[in-house]
Amino acid sequence: PDWMTGDRIPADAETPTMSTPHPTPPTPPRTSLAEGMLDRLLAQSIVLPAEWEELSAADRDELGAIPDAEPLIVRLSQQQLLTPFQCEAIRRGLTDELVLGHYRLLAMIGQGGMGSVYRAEHVFLRRQVAVKVMSRTYAANARLLHRFYAEAQAVAKLQHPNIVGCLDAGRHGSTEGTMRDYFVME
Repeated sequence: PDWMTGDRIPADAETPTMSTPHPTPPTPPRTSLAEGMLDRLLAQSIVLPAEWEELSAADRDELGAIPDAEPLIVRLSQQQLLTPFQCEAIRRGLTDELVLGHYRLLAMIGQGGMGSVYRAEHVFLRRQVAVKVMSRTYAANARLLHRFYAEAQAVAKLQHPNIVGCLDAGRHGSTEGTMRDYFVME
């Protein structure tokens, strides 16, 4: 304060009075995990926009008003908009891993030597498929990556009623910049 240093207060300066209210501290920004979560799930097609629109307006309003992540995840699951596998991935912060290309992962089927196989669904065609995703630990190895795609190519060439066919293959980049290699089977 000026009186402690001996500096003079200019005559035109306002002096505080006892009746001056203290300014209210600004409200801290909301840092809830749920803030914007529903919009992100819809934008990434984890929750399909068509299924969202099938809900009643009251249900959409109720879900949109949930302020916290966990109750929102539970309610989306109860509405069958998320699978248990997707709920767990969202809780662990792995939302970006739930969509590869045009395929949203619904459940894990199994794990093998080079990766994992998931039950998935094409986001536009709504066709159920199996997606084999190469493990990140092997993705940096060019020889193993070549073998992974060679397997997809070999399966794609075969057409037999007792052999699962390969429908698609690709590489998907997440928002974090990591690439995931996958191929899609019937």
